[in-house]
Amino acid sequence: MWREIQKASKSVLAVGIVLSAMSALAAEWFDTTGAERAASGLPISNRASVTWAYANRSSNEVCRNKGFAAGLYVGHQAGDLMGIHCFSEDTVDWFDTTVTELRRLPGWGTDTDDNTHVDKQVPFWANRAARSVCNAHGYGTGFFTGHQDGELVGVHCITRDKVNVVQVASNDARFGLPGGRPTGWAWYYLNITANDVCAYHGYQTGLLNSMYASGQTSWVWLEYHCFA
Repeated sequence: MWREIQKASKSVLAVGIVLSAMSALAAEWFDTTGAERAASGLPISNRASVTWAYANRSSNEVCRNKGFAAGLYVGHQAGDLMGIHCFSEDTVDWFDTTVTELRRLPGWGTDTDDNTHVDKQVPFWANRAARSVCNAHGYGTGFFTGHQDGELVGVHCITRDKVNVVQVASNDARFGLPGGRPTGWAWYYLNITANDVCAYHGYQTGLLNSMYASGQTSWVWLEYHCFA
């Protein structure tokens, strides 16, 4: 039904579309302090000073210290506090993919001159690449752990029955979206919009990991994978 942004699309819709609503995924939200983030071994004092991969490494370690399997920062920061969603062991499956595999899949290496290192990937395209590798292994969506050991890159995947697909325009005023393509958005803004859009549609959190042509030059369709 939908084609990637590189292809033409004649679809013109006025509202976001919820494509599926399946079983829930267990997630818990917390505010983290600078001390908690430092205790993870991956401190963050300013969200804008770290890459998405560093942020993912940090969020995973913070959540592991709380007894969870993985996590993602929600993107918001208020002084010392940064929100986080932590996921239980029965909600995410972890495995290592390879750089060789990633180079064959959509997203990895796009809009960057480095197709080897996680920290050099553009935040939006990193989300797309994580979705690609999880899809290739039979899952609905996922996100990178941020960790890399040479050829090996860690990824957390979520089963298809837990993923709920929502599409909205990139200029949707309900969420204050600025239009255009999300390829230049900071990692924390991607996460903020995912939480806002998914919460509006009745879910707890999610990921922005795809976009599609709208037939207009000023905006594109954004695809969010929501859960919980």
